[in-house]
Amino acid sequence: MSDWKPLPGEDAKSYIERVGGWDGAKIKMMAVLQSEFGYKHGDAKTLSLTSSRFWMTFFRSKLARMHAAGNGRAAGRRFVENRNSDWGIGKPTLTPTEIDQLLNEFGDWQD
Repeated sequence: MSDWKPLPGEDAKSYIERVGGWDGAKIKMMAVLQSEFGYKHGDAKTLSLTSSRFWMTFFRSKLARMHAAGNGRAAGRRFVENRNSDWGIGKPTLTPTEIDQLLNEFGDWQD
């Protein structure tokens, strides 16, 4: 991401969805939320945890590591189902079909 500045008229939630805020990007995103939108660190973190882009990136990153380590599909499913409830207040959780689609992105799992 080359432009960390918020777009004209962009609110904090839309900004988070656009930039993603994963790994090293999260540090920069949090700084922008504080400097440009006036959020305190704790409030910025809470807001970032309601981002669907953040959670999907989180799930994909963890599932990629699980798949590479030879974990089975059932383990991947359990992980997503257990963390699905952490998604955030007011955010829809993944349906069983969406969880299957997410797991299918990694091809064959060892079972």
